[in-house]
Amino acid sequence: MQKSNSNINVKKDQLDKVGSAENSKSSKAREDILKHETTVKEQVEQYFKELIIKLEQNHDTVLTSVKSDLHAISLMETQTEDTIKEVQDLIHISNAPEFFKEVKKVKKNMKTEEPRIKTTYNSSTKFVPGNITQSNIGSLQDDESFSAESDISLVINNEYQTELEKITYVCPCINQSIWLHSGKYGVLQRVKPEGTNLKLMSKYNIKVYGMAVIPSNQLLLCVKGTSRIQQISCTVN
Repeated sequence: MQKSNSNINVKKDQLDKVGSAENSKSSKAREDILKHETTVKEQVEQYFKELIIKLEQNHDTVLTSVKSDLHAISLMETQTEDTIKEVQDLIHISNAPEFFKEVKKVKKNMKTEEPRIKTTYNSSTKFVPGNITQSNIGSLQDDESFSAESDISLVINNEYQTELEKITYVCPCINQSIWLHSGKYGVLQRVKPEGTNLKLMSKYNIKVYGMAVIPSNQLLLCVKGTSRIQQISCTVN
């Protein structure tokens, strides 16, 4: 009963820690959302201000071009009206020399070229609304799942010294001996732990690409140069 009660208390403490951690994560996420909301609003407002400025600049450019041509046409109309008035005044001149003198002036004024008016004009820009999506605003993503289980740690109980430079395969036998292979060095050994040392029981010079011990305590080898599986007995000497 005491052990069961102790386990319950441990579990309760773990769940309390998980709940506290989740509350902190949720508060942090809420804070990040509100902060990002403020930033996005500021950026959106600034962008719309820039759009208005660009719209007004484009509109001014278009109107400037139109007003320039209107001014040229207005000047042409004024000059035409003045010429018509001069022609009408010629009708009332009775003095021949003066008449022809004024005619020359009128002809000279009539040679004024018409202003070059554009046939097309740039139009003011229009606004095309865009879409607001999660990709440019942000979204919620699942975080790592929490666990209420106790932390598991690995503890090294024993270490054994071997004469091999490198070990690539290890297979235990039921008689407490161990098969070791050194990979590219092509050495297969059967050893038995004695304290922190490994007693060499047998040794073979053979390159192995895989090995396993079957329930009958036989060692199966995949050996270089053959497609057959070789079998070695794990008997104790």
